[in-house]
Amino acid sequence: MLLLLLLSVKAGAEVRWTGLSANGLWADPGNWENGFLPGANDDVLLDNSFQLTDYTVRLPDFAVSVRSLQVLPGSLQSIIVELPVTNLVSSAAGSLLDRAFTTTGNGYTLLLGKGAVFINASGSSSGYALRLNDSLQVKNGAKYIHRTRTGHADIVQFLSKAAGTENGIFRFENPDAASTISLSGRVYGSLELSASASNTGIVSYSAAGTNPVVIRGDLLMEPGAGLAINFDDTIHVFGDLVINNAIFNMASGNRSSVLLLQGNWLQTGGAISETNVQQKTGTLLLNGTVGQTISCTGILTDSIVVDIMNSAGVQLLQPLRCSFGLRLSKGQLRTSNSFLLTMAPNAWLLADSIAQQEFVDGPIKKEGLNNGYFLFPVGRNGKQRWLALRNVTGDIVVEYHPETAYGISTSIGAGIDHLSRLEYWSVNNAAMGFGQVELSYDHLLSGGVSELVSLRVASFSGGTWSDAGNLATSGAAFEKGSVTSGDIQGLGTITQFVTLASSSRFTNVLPILFADQWMDYLSTGWNCNWRVGNDDGIFMYAIELSEDGIAFEKIADIPAGHEQKYFRHSLPANWNKGYCRINAIGDGGKAVKGEVMRFGLPMKSAGLISMLQPAGSGTVQIQSSQNRQVFVEIFDSGGRLFNRRNLQLHKGVTTVQLLHQSVPAGVYWLTVSENGNKLLTRGLFLQ
Repeated sequence: MLLLLLLSVKAGAEVRWTGLSANGLWADPGNWENGFLPGANDDVLLDNSFQLTDYTVRLPDFAVSVRSLQVLPGSLQSIIVELPVTNLVSSAAGSLLDRAFTTTGNGYTLLLGKGAVFINASGSSSGYALRLNDSLQVKNGAKYIHRTRTGHADIVQFLSKAAGTENGIFRFENPDAASTISLSGRVYGSLELSASASNTGIVSYSAAGTNPVVIRGDLLMEPGAGLAINFDDTIHVFGDLVINNAIFNMASGNRSSVLLLQGNWLQTGGAISETNVQQKTGTLLLNGTVGQTISCTGILTDSIVVDIMNSAGVQLLQPLRCSFGLRLSKGQLRTSNSFLLTMAPNAWLLADSIAQQEFVDGPIKKEGLNNGYFLFPVGRNGKQRWLALRNVTGDIVVEYHPETAYGISTSIGAGIDHLSRLEYWSVNNAAMGFGQVELSYDHLLSGGVSELVSLRVASFSGGTWSDAGNLATSGAAFEKGSVTSGDIQGLGTITQFVTLASSSRFTNVLPILFADQWMDYLSTGWNCNWRVGNDDGIFMYAIELSEDGIAFEKIADIPAGHEQKYFRHSLPANWNKGYCRINAIGDGGKAVKGEVMRFGLPMKSAGLISMLQPAGSGTVQIQSSQNRQVFVEIFDSGGRLFNRRNLQLHKGVTTVQLLHQSVPAGVYWLTVSENGNKLLTRGLFLQ
């Protein structure tokens, strides 16, 4: 009776590996604690308690049954369990016949800890070699290798989704030339596809289904291991997509698939393609929550769409050529001259031209333009500033530069009064050097677009900025839109830069960041005031004063507020007259200079000014006896301040638009002052 009791306790005990026989054989009792082979009711533990180094345990060629198996190496060790190719024990799905390895317990009956590897290399050609009564848990740093023709769907079905298994590897090393793998509706840790066990070095893996797939770690395809899928749902990869000289066929049948990638796209050689004849597509959707990278030295062929949907942005680390389509759904794709984005001749590029955050930050190359049209959604510093080309031929490279056009040249030809100090575009590599440019503008981002008739495209050629005309405009003043040039000779060849410009000195203050500037006097002294639009690229405002309006000295630095739009600074008490200038200092150290404002100085002439308003319009004509800078304020009929601005008057008549078309009709009041002295108050009627 006592013997039977001892045997039953022994049968339900934990059995540990000692490795004392030093042959690595499961079937040798000398390798087990107390010299007994594990039984069907035993919990087996392989660790480094007895054998302190790395080791391999080889299962026998007959069926083995235990309650559970845990493989838990030490922190720096690895332990491999191998079901050898000489084991031919298997049975069909649902069968109660023996299998090569069986667990009978509940919970995680096969648990692989960090450093553990289980190799299923069963030599059977059909059925299942493993029967797991409950779940398989592959911890991060562990690996299950399926190196056999036997089934795996039952195993994957019970693959653990617990925390700490996100990067546990399930690896296929099928020895055949082709293999179908179970993906539809499955959840993996990391998934690896390999051809290392194939005699030819090539394995074509395939999968089909209508249910979503979740891969919580990486999806890896090794050399010679192709994957062809026929899915109409999403394959969600939380880690990286790693393709190493392999072929990924994203639409092999009658379904279009989407691979949603939250990690990086890392491809060395190989190809991503589709082979169906039913116009189905494959989409690589980069949808991470942090910045992602694309490093692809392979190719994209056929109908493969790349979709950028990451507000944190995606960075190219290798040149990328899109053969079919690129969609910018959210965020920026960052490129460079070394890592260029190229659109193939028939490839499309889809972006919302009014969405500021969706663009290519860097150059874009469009191949195969043949007297055609293409919109380049380029931009920089978080803002889209697109350019479109018409009737242009060649493999064109376009890039946006958020810098002053005067940095290219200060020489300006006839018909142009001033250029943008904020931006220009480069156009290169045209074949015929002829065509039209359409430049986008944004009233806030472009420094102020106040009137479309005088808005111009300026093109740089022969050392001079020339008037490229205004063939057409879209949008409205003080808003967003575009201006199209006339025909530009040498476009993309000898003419490689274009920018926004104005034919009038008094409209389209393209270089100006400041929405308004003025001086006022309180009992404590003079104050300079300014309002800004978008000053995201500014980190400091420098206040400068001068006695003569020529030599200025800095008296204060005011940090940019970004959310703050109105600023006020009190001048030192000893400054009761002179000239004031505000310089906006950019992140790169470049300055945007504000207008010079005079304060406390007597009028040079007592000559009066008069004003004429054409009936019902927002345009006024102001006649002055001399050149002077005045301060204009406009109030609505209720006495509320509507607008204020500095205005340069010339001797004679100056025509200026003070109220634009979007202003509601009604009665407004205008006051004109100079150095704190009010020169004119007049009512305005806008129809």
